[in-house]
Amino acid sequence: WYQRRVRGSSFSIDWGIYCDTETQKSNINSFYFVGGFVGLLCSAALLERFGRKTITLVTGIIAVFATLAMTFATDMYMMIGFRVVQGLGLMISYMAHYVWIMEFSPQTLRNFTSAFIMLSWPLGTVLLTFISYFMTDWKSNTIVVSAFSFVVLLYNFFLPESPRHYAQKGDMKRATEVLNKMAGFYGSREFSENTLQHITEENKKVGTLEQIKAFAKFSVMRRRACVMIFCWFGVALFYYGLSFGWHKIGKNIFASQGFGCLSEIVACILNYFLVQVIGRKKMQCLSFFGISVCFGLAMVDLQLSSSWTLQQVICLIAIIFISTEFNTIYLYTVELSPTSHRGLITFSCSATARVGSFIGPYITLLFDVVNRRVVLGVLGGIAMVAGIMTLFLLEDTTGLDIPETPADLQRINELEEDEEKK
Repeated sequence: WYQRRVRGSSFSIDWGIYCDTETQKSNINSFYFVGGFVGLLCSAALLERFGRKTITLVTGIIAVFATLAMTFATDMYMMIGFRVVQGLGLMISYMAHYVWIMEFSPQTLRNFTSAFIMLSWPLGTVLLTFISYFMTDWKSNTIVVSAFSFVVLLYNFFLPESPRHYAQKGDMKRATEVLNKMAGFYGSREFSENTLQHITEENKKVGTLEQIKAFAKFSVMRRRACVMIFCWFGVALFYYGLSFGWHKIGKNIFASQGFGCLSEIVACILNYFLVQVIGRKKMQCLSFFGISVCFGLAMVDLQLSSSWTLQQVICLIAIIFISTEFNTIYLYTVELSPTSHRGLITFSCSATARVGSFIGPYITLLFDVVNRRVVLGVLGGIAMVAGIMTLFLLEDTTGLDIPETPADLQRINELEEDEEKK
């Protein structure tokens, strides 16, 4: 791998980032998530104020131009600055886009829609791996990726705003127009503004401060949000710890990254079927418990061949569980959150995940400082705790309609508890 890259160019070689200064590369990777964390903290209010479509497009364009600007970086500090802006734009755009598209999806298609969106992660990584292998100059590589990302972003101009967003803002006329366009496309019945009046007046045009106060008032929403925030932190820590650590886990970074991408694709396909059969809750429990077991098995020292160790093989299996949970947690969070607070909850979860994402690239560096079994034990423990919290503190949402408000969510939960008592 190193001999091939020397024929081209990488910023590691250009700026002299080698083994004794390897933490500098981790800094470049991790500060991307600093930008994402900062952006996601304030983006929930922007999402509710300006809408899903506008925020997706504006922040997506910011991310594209920040990526392109990286080719003009002359040292590590300029690169870190551009990475922060890139992370800010891309993380907001991705989360806004996910919420936007999922709010279009009926209950029967939510699983398929989520799986299709999440499949873009491994497919994009596969494409990036091939580009990096054949295009060895990092600046040319970055320009190609920027151009491709901009072209992909363009199709969002032709999509309408979420009717749920319009309805929550009290703009029933525009919400009805979007729904009627969709109804015309599918040959369904037309909607009237009266159809949407189930959204109560007290929850229209709710400000961010009122949304935050609602967490103190409604215990069910608060409990769900706290559990999912911890789960998001864990899965991001595991995912990016492995994604940025293949050079430590395997000898051939292209082979390891390629098999890692293949594992993610397998996970997307498996998740689509399993999450519908066994449900969101059991799927999340299975994923976290599987991750915990994999980290435990990875502690064993065993050389399987000249190129592969048991740790590397187990980590590839762990990627399947991690990617499965990555796919599940997006869908599960959207379904656990009422429409009025979906932007705030999903963006808060994703912001917390950026903390795990920031720590992730440093995880494999600890292998050189402490016994790797200690690191793997801690990771396995976090996964086990997340699985137990899901098992005892969350409800399954498979096949259920999404509540519009926290009050709706609270009432549904109380009715379910009364039925269980009877």
